[in-house]
Amino acid sequence: MSLPTWRSILLWLPTYLWLLFVPKLTLALDASSLPFDISKYTNSVDLIGDTKARIIVQTVGLITQHRPYEPATPLGLLLGLDASVEVTMVQFPTEFKSTIKAAGLTSIDNLPPAVPIPKLHIHKGVLPMVDLGASAFRYQSYTIYGGDLKVGVYVPEEGPTFAVRLCYTQSKLGYVTTKTWTPQMIMSRQLSFADPYVGIGGQFVSGEIKITQDILGYTLTLKKESHASSADAFLGVAFKFGPLPLRIVLEGAYNTAKVNTMGVKFGVKL
Repeated sequence: MSLPTWRSILLWLPTYLWLLFVPKLTLALDASSLPFDISKYTNSVDLIGDTKARIIVQTVGLITQHRPYEPATPLGLLLGLDASVEVTMVQFPTEFKSTIKAAGLTSIDNLPPAVPIPKLHIHKGVLPMVDLGASAFRYQSYTIYGGDLKVGVYVPEEGPTFAVRLCYTQSKLGYVTTKTWTPQMIMSRQLSFADPYVGIGGQFVSGEIKITQDILGYTLTLKKESHASSADAFLGVAFKFGPLPLRIVLEGAYNTAKVNTMGVKFGVKL
């Protein structure tokens, strides 16, 4: 049996990292008591209201949002492949916490200031100026799937690069399901050791709250659909490691709904 080459080792590195760190992160999710187990609410019917449903749907849509962690610079076609692991720390807004607490989930007070959301990523250059990306996470009753399409609109040999990007996310956290669209504009400046970038975008979330109640031996299902929109700005930098195809991307984001994030993506770019 031949030994694996360094290329195959690097290509499978994100999978190794996923298997190594994600079990620990999912334990952290359990420890943080995420507020999406409807059985822990004492007054869950209170969630079925226009304002409260909007707050919950918007928050879930934004914390699960697909974040490519990619600059405007195209991946190219030599191989044009990026495989990586993302961990984003998400912040729950005060408005969301008060809404959940009013429905009888007093344990919301024990929620940490930020909660880790891990995802497995893959990005591929499909045309000289076009990249496609996807991300995924699944654990117990939590599922998050997303993707993005990025098109370079100005890619000079020197100077800033500009691109437009459209991201889509579909998620289910307990009793909440959401779909999120995020059109973005990005500018980056490729350097020998890094590729810093900034971007702005819109966030359009639609979703549904579904609650099941047992009343006098009958099962009653209550549903409430809602939608919301917000805007965000993000700043990041993709660090390179000389001739090695390794890359670390750091990114922070602020949005008008106060669901702020900070995270890292680590993997290989071939």
